[in-house]
Amino acid sequence: MRVPYPELTNVKIDYANVQKILFQNDIFDDSIKIGEELAKSQLDKADALIRKEFVSNENFYLNAQQAARHTIEGMVKQLNPDVSGLTVDVEFYNYEDMPIS
Repeated sequence: MRVPYPELTNVKIDYANVQKILFQNDIFDDSIKIGEELAKSQLDKADALIRKEFVSNENFYLNAQQAARHTIEGMVKQLNPDVSGLTVDVEFYNYEDMPIS
């Protein structure tokens, strides 16, 4: 089975461990707007940092490929329960390198 290389798409935040933002100037004026802008800025910075770490560390890619292989193999075997000894070969390719048909 040929599939594109795994890629980082959506980053999820563990909101249980997020530092709570307090009102800057009570509940009036621009407190909510400032809090929303600060939260957006922090999420953008965190996303960029995570992506930078993934790009600079080959182990993340290798782990993602291994996890994808296991997931795909499991799905194919579940869809073919009547085939005993089924071997699933997973090959990754660069999506940009595929010819357009």
